[in-house]
Amino acid sequence: MSQSSCVTPILLLFTNENQLALSTFTEHCKRNNAVYDVINLTGGGEERGARRIMDEAMRNGSWVLLHNLQCNPPLVQSMFSRIHEEQDLHPDFRMWISSEADSSLIPTIILHSAVKLVVDLPKSMKDNLLRFASTSIDSDVINASSRPEWLPCLHNVCLLHGAIRLRSRLPSCVGWQESEAFTGINNEELKASVGVVTREFMEIQGSTEGGGNIMLKNISWAGLRFQISELIYGRHITNIYDQQSLNALVDYWLAASSVKKEFELPRVKYRLPPVLFAPSVKPTSIVQSIDTIPNHALDVAEACNLHPSSEAVVGDDQYIFTRLNTIYDFLPETSSLSHKLYPRPPTSLDLPPQTSISSSSSHPWVIDRGIFASHTHALLKSKKEVELWEVCYNALPKIPKAWGKEYVNDRIRKIGGQTPFNLFLQQELRQLYVLLTEIKKSLTSIKSSVESLDQFGDRLSDDDVIIANELSRSRIPRHWVELAGETAPPSSTPVSQWLSDIPQRVAHFERILALGREKIPAYWLGAFFNPHGLLSVLKQEAIKHHVEKTGVVDNLLFHVEVTQRDKDHLRDPPSEGFFLHGVYLWGCGWDKTSGEMVDAPAKHAPASLPVIHITFVTESTKYGTTSEVPRPIDYYPCPVFMTCTSSKKPVFELDVSRESIPSSRWALRGLTATIRPY
Repeated sequence: MSQSSCVTPILLLFTNENQLALSTFTEHCKRNNAVYDVINLTGGGEERGARRIMDEAMRNGSWVLLHNLQCNPPLVQSMFSRIHEEQDLHPDFRMWISSEADSSLIPTIILHSAVKLVVDLPKSMKDNLLRFASTSIDSDVINASSRPEWLPCLHNVCLLHGAIRLRSRLPSCVGWQESEAFTGINNEELKASVGVVTREFMEIQGSTEGGGNIMLKNISWAGLRFQISELIYGRHITNIYDQQSLNALVDYWLAASSVKKEFELPRVKYRLPPVLFAPSVKPTSIVQSIDTIPNHALDVAEACNLHPSSEAVVGDDQYIFTRLNTIYDFLPETSSLSHKLYPRPPTSLDLPPQTSISSSSSHPWVIDRGIFASHTHALLKSKKEVELWEVCYNALPKIPKAWGKEYVNDRIRKIGGQTPFNLFLQQELRQLYVLLTEIKKSLTSIKSSVESLDQFGDRLSDDDVIIANELSRSRIPRHWVELAGETAPPSSTPVSQWLSDIPQRVAHFERILALGREKIPAYWLGAFFNPHGLLSVLKQEAIKHHVEKTGVVDNLLFHVEVTQRDKDHLRDPPSEGFFLHGVYLWGCGWDKTSGEMVDAPAKHAPASLPVIHITFVTESTKYGTTSEVPRPIDYYPCPVFMTCTSSKKPVFELDVSRESIPSSRWALRGLTATIRPY
């Protein structure tokens, strides 16, 4: 406020919290005992009323908020010009403007002259707690209930809100499956959650005012959890696995055990501030206690009960270093001062950057600036430069020979003819044939062109030129990625590593062609382009056999069991169902000795599971209504996806259970699995 004046407006910038900008304005007005008015801009029809309110404010010295500048920038610019033209302007007059944080929407003169204030929700967990304690907790709130759980419960609701938002800033392989569904969560959800908790404690307080003991009435934790998880935050969710994780997160923070003085958030070693349990406490003491929390100590995956991994990166560090690098890139050079690592490349790098900012970073509106980062170019320069001919020469021997149509048809006849399984197998082989042919054709064409550089421009197609450019930068060509579909690895994967994986897939299909459906010991799901199709065919066969055996059409489900067997020791298929291998767990480890899931060490790679045995059972058998198959009472249906970056349609569900450990623990960790190790 000290930087503003009657001719210097105050600009409130937000991304999606326009109501927070409005509440910030009203709070400042009440704090300064100022008369105020709000002009809601809608895009038309408000000019006459807005000018009348502005004229009165300039004469009387009141404050005016032009709310939502992005709806009518010309009107706001004319109001700004009006206060500079006014001769008799009251010195106490203040002009406030709220707008989306987009420089293209704000008039330049306002952007340069206004005092700017960002009013979005805090990004860090500590700042979220500080704002809540300083704005929402006063003496009346503290004295609203005499229950010892009252203040700790308010603290946990705020921490729960921050944990939900923090998860949405993490990649989908460790955070929410559909993080975009949580981008709309703002201060309204926090207010609603606090309101639910307040009503519960007020009802307890009111029911005991007649002389009863307030400690004898129990808190309805189940009711609180249901309202907050299902009605408040759950309305944003469309993914069932996200709902399971949300329920587990709410259960963790809103429970009788989590509002006790000895409660501790594991791994980060965070305890509830002791001042919350003091018999008489002041609001300033709560703020001071929260302020002692180390900065960013809670902005880690462990703070929202996730497994710490290399993928669980919020993006703040990348943001800071990239911004600093931008400043260096744009500073002018002199003859005596050269600060740039490498000169700007003559042509743009139309490739994914080697260092990038998370799309859910702390400052999302500056991510898409399209700047050149010299660090990316430095990484490229520091790598060993390998000639394009050498890349092609080393890669060509790794590409297996594609099968001919006659060979495939002959093998199909020998293993049973045109069965549903063999028809699906032919589709997979055709797709693999196209991929192998295209890779070999491109590598051969580029290699021969490099060997005769005088004909380089005439012998390469446009697609091959693009592929050659990407190979020279150690990238997997995008054309190959498109042909590989969802089985393709991340773009940062070395080409040699990916090409070494292709012969293994070919060898798996060769074995299927040689042994057939009835004799193949186990299936490697990662070798298939469409693993959903494989499981559908096998399930269709099981339903047919079940109908022939019982004469009843039942809904058959997968019964998944993780065995202790190794894929290299399998010689025959199981007598019932089928074996799978090549499944990787993200969020926990696997103890081969005990055959159970354990907490993996920090920054640990995904855990490879042993052979999985899948059988088909009826719905009543799977859920324990009969005694045919013993089922654990409590299990977590862990989704198994193609890769971490593929579509969030699970290939199948892995039934996860462990004795003495509730299934909510795995839902809390956001446990998932993939059929590829990336």
